[in-house]
Amino acid sequence: DIFFSEEIHEIATAKSICLNCSVISPCLQGAIERNEPCGVWGGQLFMNGKVLTIKRRRGRPSMIGKGMAAIAAGSSAGKDHLDWASSILSAVGEVVVVDETTLDAVTGLSGSGPAYLFLLAEAMIASGIENGLDPTVADVLTRQTLLGASSLLSSSGVSPSDLRDSVTSPNGTTAAAIDHLDKNQFTEIIIAAISKATSRSKELGE
Repeated sequence: DIFFSEEIHEIATAKSICLNCSVISPCLQGAIERNEPCGVWGGQLFMNGKVLTIKRRRGRPSMIGKGMAAIAAGSSAGKDHLDWASSILSAVGEVVVVDETTLDAVTGLSGSGPAYLFLLAEAMIASGIENGLDPTVADVLTRQTLLGASSLLSSSGVSPSDLRDSVTSPNGTTAAAIDHLDKNQFTEIIIAAISKATSRSKELGE
């Protein structure tokens, strides 16, 4: 088996993933006929006589080539299968190989991760409006701020804490905001929320 945890949200096209497959699921067959991406959870493919199980959740980042996939080899999968899976999934984002036992943690952190960022964006926009900004301006400021920060985080190779320190002046505006977040257990809340998502993923897989 090959397990895909999902965070590859829209695998290129159904045609891509079905190369060399002799039997495909109805979901994938329908997607092929419509020439559309396919998002399935628990679908199965048969490749060279072996079952390849795909665990997936629909998402959005892969639609712009920024998806994140974690794959784990089951009992019937070897290195060639992992390489095949990686070659398909890498077309729409990054791929990492993990132990099957950690797939729920991947779902909690990365699979549900985009929603955490979107929630933060909602709050930033609302705060901008509350403090007197035009809604359109607040929206543009938030989108570009998050884009710039996430791009820097991705490309710089610098740790998140060091990046935060580099933009936080002592006794400045950023320091005031972070101090408020720390006093209200921001980090603990995020850790607990992701742990809750991980637990829910385990429940859904039972």
